[in-house]
Amino acid sequence: MKIRWMVFFLLAVTLTPLHAVGSKLQDGTYKVAFDAPDAFGYKEFVEITVVGGRIDSAVFDALNTADGTLKSEEPSYESQMKSAVGVGPKEYMKQLVKELLDQQNAHVDSVAGATESSANFRLLAAEALRKAMAGDTSEGTLPQPNPKS
Repeated sequence: MKIRWMVFFLLAVTLTPLHAVGSKLQDGTYKVAFDAPDAFGYKEFVEITVVGGRIDSAVFDALNTADGTLKSEEPSYESQMKSAVGVGPKEYMKQLVKELLDQQNAHVDSVAGATESSANFRLLAAEALRKAMAGDTSEGTLPQPNPKS
């Protein structure tokens, strides 16, 4: 009898996390941004849209807090970064979003030359997915990991 209860207990404990991992995303649009600009004056954000329990679309970008422009639309930033590290925001942002859509989770690989932005994307996307599991469509914020000095 004790063995039967022990087996039941072990199965219950083992299967509980599987249920949590398999939680369905709630349909809606979920946006998460950092609470402050980074050292260059940008606030990165992720916005995901869930349809039918799956990530249907996503946006990753950064807002220039001084003039309101998006990093992906600033040609001077693009060319400077691309010449310095071989990749610019247009390319790495698209690549990270594509991987998120393909994998349907925030565990995406870092893009060479955009390691910090890749890590920030993972943080923001994970929080957006947490909100999607809860169905919380209010805009979320996370502490800026690289604050402006």
